[in-house]
Amino acid sequence: MDPQAMDFLSRIRSLCRAHGVARLDLLRSGDPKNGDPHSNAAEFVVAYRPDRVLDPWLADFFAFHEELAATVGRPMRLSLATPTRDGWLARSGRDRRVLYDAGRDGVTPLKAA
Repeated sequence: MDPQAMDFLSRIRSLCRAHGVARLDLLRSGDPKNGDPHSNAAEFVVAYRPDRVLDPWLADFFAFHEELAATVGRPMRLSLATPTRDGWLARSGRDRRVLYDAGRDGVTPLKAA
């Protein structure tokens, strides 16, 4: 993998550790019709560690969103993983890539989930 991509993934990994993230997935982004992967917002799904309790106002979630957006450097959306959302994503056939998996203590470089 090229050094720039490794640096990018390393920064994402550090953010995930700092914010108690268990897993961060990237959903297919961009408009496949025009071939421009930067035409749409990047979509991420985050799951937190079971021992991580989010405050009622989700301040931690929004702080992670802001820091991730600054790292990504383009428009993005961040959703919380839920059993319902995960089931829908599995059935939808959308391309879902694991960027960070705390269970493996690191990044699985752009491997389809």
